[in-house]
Amino acid sequence: MSSVRWLDGLLLNSIGIPYASITRDWLINERMRYIANWAARSPGKLRVLDAGCGSALSFLYLQQHCGEKVEYYVGIDVDTPRLRKRYRHSSIEHDFIDAYLDSSWTLGTFDLIIASEVIEHIVDDRGLFRRLYQHLAENGLLIITTPNKRFVNRVVRVLPGFDAISSVQDGGQVRIGYEPTDLLELAREHRLRVMSCDYLGWVSLKELKLRELKRDHGAFLNTARFNWSWLIRNVYQKSSSEDWQDEYWSLAMVFQRLSDGEQA
Repeated sequence: MSSVRWLDGLLLNSIGIPYASITRDWLINERMRYIANWAARSPGKLRVLDAGCGSALSFLYLQQHCGEKVEYYVGIDVDTPRLRKRYRHSSIEHDFIDAYLDSSWTLGTFDLIIASEVIEHIVDDRGLFRRLYQHLAENGLLIITTPNKRFVNRVVRVLPGFDAISSVQDGGQVRIGYEPTDLLELAREHRLRVMSCDYLGWVSLKELKLRELKRDHGAFLNTARFNWSWLIRNVYQKSSSEDWQDEYWSLAMVFQRLSDGEQA
């Protein structure tokens, strides 16, 4: 298994996003591209914090989309040694830090903070949101992606159990997802403006049924097997219209911290 992981890391580093596009679930690739696009059009150099970085695919996307803009990157997760090894040759200054997101970590301020598909795993989501805000520099951006509650509520009528959650914080989801009003409520007590509210990952019920059917037969093949259809249809993908928000897997919201002189 270690040799497979080593080869995978080598190919990921040498080939980059094209390799990730066919070996990592397209839903993740779409979220990472969304994040990289926001980083690319942000002014100036960026200090980036990825809270709950997972495999740090965000770091790969940032390197290849706008590496010249990233001054410093920090990824936080509970098990990061493999990431230090995987990205040790990156030209971007970076750190990977082992920490639980609901612990008392303090790392300074950042121009871009990413929390992708993590807040739904934390019981004290308000506390995590507050800590992310505390690490956000003036005029900095906070990008949160999370399962779309409207999508889950629609799908569960067809796939019973799709809304299953954990009763304790054990790594699984403790919430089925969020609506924009839920994240706005978390943001309400902070000096933030909403920059964007988007929906990512349009998924057909046919694909969802196939994912559920094949779920236990090997994660690698059963996520990557859907990537080709995503790559083909990507040019024609629906926009996140009000008419079909419940057909998108993820909700994505971008907040900006107000400067001291601005009115909330």
